[in-house]
Amino acid sequence: MIQIREKLKVGAAEFFGQLRESVAYDASEATGSPVALEEIQTGYSYEKRMKNRMGSAGSVKVQITEWTADRCYEAEFISSGGTNRLKYVIEEDPEGGIWVDYTEDYVGSSKSLELNYKIVSVFMNRGAKKRARRLLHAIESYLLEKKER
Repeated sequence: MIQIREKLKVGAAEFFGQLRESVAYDASEATGSPVALEEIQTGYSYEKRMKNRMGSAGSVKVQITEWTADRCYEAEFISSGGTNRLKYVIEEDPEGGIWVDYTEDYVGSSKSLELNYKIVSVFMNRGAKKRARRLLHAIESYLLEKKER
């Protein structure tokens, strides 16, 4: 399991607006038809083609399991190999900005896949945390630049 907590210099509404736009864009690309921002809510799902960690392509069902505007976004990526779950929980900081608690975990479709993930994640965890931090700060930078325009 990956868990990080980062402070960002943007508001919760801005951050969630960007998450919503990103998910809608991903869904549009996957389905080949436009997805309205209002559709991005708890229960929304779509299918997409993705490569797994081993590089082979497969079909993944993306399901939003929780969408509480400006507070929480949780999604599952369900494939034949198991389920990846990611979650963003946002907390406004009284001194400005937000705290983002990001978690990501995996449940394998079999005990051997789950065990393999646990073994490999011991070695990959540090890189995954770094990648998640970079993603959060890239969103922050994008939003700050957008504000300056």
